[in-house]
Amino acid sequence: MNNNGLFEIALFPIPGSVNFPQTIVPLHVFEPRYRQMIQDCVDRNKLLGVCHTQSIERFGNSIKAKANSIDEAYLLYKQNLSTFKPEDVFSAGPVDITDKTEDGRYIVTIHMLKRFRIVSIIQNDPYKIGMCEEYRDDFELDFENANERVLKQKELIIKFFKDQLTLQKVEAIEEISDLSREKSVNNFSFKLFRYLRLQDFQMQQILQSTDPISRLEELYQVIITLPTKR
Repeated sequence: MNNNGLFEIALFPIPGSVNFPQTIVPLHVFEPRYRQMIQDCVDRNKLLGVCHTQSIERFGNSIKAKANSIDEAYLLYKQNLSTFKPEDVFSAGPVDITDKTEDGRYIVTIHMLKRFRIVSIIQNDPYKIGMCEEYRDDFELDFENANERVLKQKELIIKFFKDQLTLQKVEAIEEISDLSREKSVNNFSFKLFRYLRLQDFQMQQILQSTDPISRLEELYQVIITLPTKR
């Protein structure tokens, strides 16, 4: 962190990869410049942010001008990582290299700690680096100080995941216990994404929410409409 309270963070833009604090993100890294980014983060003790990308529609006209159709433009967009413009809000954390293949590819995990927002991009090549500010909730709330509706939501969400894991014959006592013990409404709503995946745009909207009660309410409404797996 510099004197202005900003963090210099390496950015890995991946379409569809919306990640939350309190989660662990595995990656298989094979492109040379991103392998360099991983090694630099480890050697220099830098945070790595894995960012969802703005859609081709939002990204704009530059690449569409090179294509004969929207389908061709989308193909060009997907094939060229340099066109990936990261969403401004993302999660970041330290990198752990768990394996390295004989041909130099990395298997890594990123332990997502906090959310950040990009203030400016200070490097584009060989990979992006952003000056970023921490992106915080408007307030912190513990369940012991929460109202009855929030407490009931926690109870029903935990029951839903427990039932789903039981139906799938998955032993997840530790995971369920971890959710049950979580005292922070803020952290609880993030931890749910260890088990839950929604559409990219929904997850990005939730990631950008700074109201933990509204965030939990939205997740609760999603979860109660999910079909029961049998």
